[in-house]
Amino acid sequence: MATKNSTTLAEISIELENLQAIREALHIGLESFGEVERLTDVYGTYKQTGADLPDSLHPVHPTGTNDTIGIFANALRALEHFDPARQ
Repeated sequence: MATKNSTTLAEISIELENLQAIREALHIGLESFGEVERLTDVYGTYKQTGADLPDSLHPVHPTGTNDTIGIFANALRALEHFDPARQ
């Protein structure tokens, strides 16, 4: 029986093509999250002015938490460990 995990972070390799695809997906997700935040702010501004907007137009927050930006940042930061061009 193994006494420790035989795979370490340094031993994991991700092909550069996959790394670029992951990074691109994270950027798209981050941009999309930013757009939801923008729309939420605009909706709130209109509601504060007394505009008669149906509740169905209120954007739905994709995660419902306030730490989404940090999660994206951590994921992008973690990818730096796998990119040989950035080491």
